[in-house]
Amino acid sequence: MMKRILLFILLFSGVCLSQTLTFEEVLDVAKGQLNIPALKEIRNLFPKDFVVTALDIGDFSGDNKNDFAIAIKPHRSNRKINIYLFCDSLDNYTLIHSDTMEFVELPIEIGFSISKEVCFVTQKLKDKNWEITGYSFQHNELSFVDHYDTDVKNIKKFQIGEEVYNNFKTLHSFVGYYDVSTLGDYKKNNFLYHPVYDRRRNLYESYTRSALIDNTWKWDINDSDLTDIYGRIDLSKENGILITDLRFNEDFLKKIDSSYTNSVQIFFDRSTKRLDGIVKKNPKFRESIDQDIASVSLTFKISDMDNAGFSTNMGNNYSKSADENIKLSYIKDKDLICRVRIPISAFNISSKQNEMGVFFQIALKMKNGEKILLTNSNGYSEDPSSYGRILFLEDGEYYGSVDNYRFLELAKKLSTNGLAPGISQP
Repeated sequence: MMKRILLFILLFSGVCLSQTLTFEEVLDVAKGQLNIPALKEIRNLFPKDFVVTALDIGDFSGDNKNDFAIAIKPHRSNRKINIYLFCDSLDNYTLIHSDTMEFVELPIEIGFSISKEVCFVTQKLKDKNWEITGYSFQHNELSFVDHYDTDVKNIKKFQIGEEVYNNFKTLHSFVGYYDVSTLGDYKKNNFLYHPVYDRRRNLYESYTRSALIDNTWKWDINDSDLTDIYGRIDLSKENGILITDLRFNEDFLKKIDSSYTNSVQIFFDRSTKRLDGIVKKNPKFRESIDQDIASVSLTFKISDMDNAGFSTNMGNNYSKSADENIKLSYIKDKDLICRVRIPISAFNISSKQNEMGVFFQIALKMKNGEKILLTNSNGYSEDPSSYGRILFLEDGEYYGSVDNYRFLELAKKLSTNGLAPGISQP
């Protein structure tokens, strides 16, 4: 278990110091990498007495200038560690994020790694439970890039390892289950997480609303060309309706055999369960279609969109009036948009349930005779445990997190002067 965690941390995050440093020693380490006079200026932001337990230097703001992350342990702070992320700003350093964390056994459980314009922060939460969060600061916005968590679940006195990864920018995710003793994989699925915001809701551009449909949807790791973009898929809601917009780009449409009957199938899973118990000390996964699965099928020829086909197959656990209330429309200009509208009430889920499983399967034939299959998961439609996810978000809820630094600074000043109490960002 620890070997698995450390391997992930070494590859993606978790740079810590082998021994603590004083601030003066940090100045020596940073020579040639940071602006030392500017670094001295931030000394007053820290407590009077402390030691530095973690440090990494690199660019996580995308301006090709070094930023840095530093963790300190104030004297007499027991298990508390203060972390600070600083960005280079006109040869000065601006504090754009700070937090207080607790270590479990050793201060080095909290560390950093800056790579590919992302600052990764690693923390051990408890025994066998670690998390890694990636931050980026661009266009005056501090945002979550991704999050990784590994933990151990107890199911009927049996322990099974689980690791979960979510990228809030690309919407790519994975869930994996592994044997705690051997660290061997039981099952791992890569998929897309689809946030569902209100259609009229305004968001910062740093929040990702729709997912690219590209060569990664082939889930072929040997594919050398991952640059092809076929379109986008966007899920939103409006007046109790789930709206799925499947958009094919104009350039891609020109490559599709216009006389071939292409198909799009969407499978919904109102249960969301991946594990289905333990059998003979091994996890049993939910790998067959059941009454919690419903599907919508679209068939169309690019040359004859007026006669496109549409059918539904709703499981017994769905609303009986679901079929007659599901609508399909095509919007053809330069791009082609296949729009499916489904009343959320048709899924027959409680108001407290904000997730569902979803599997998109797109089968197309190209003019050169090649047939391609695109899916939002590396699993199969017959395997609900491999489906992607839909996440319904209400006002004030987000997939990921974005803080606009300039907005927060302005709001703080206005609030301090009593001009705009309670102001909040979109």
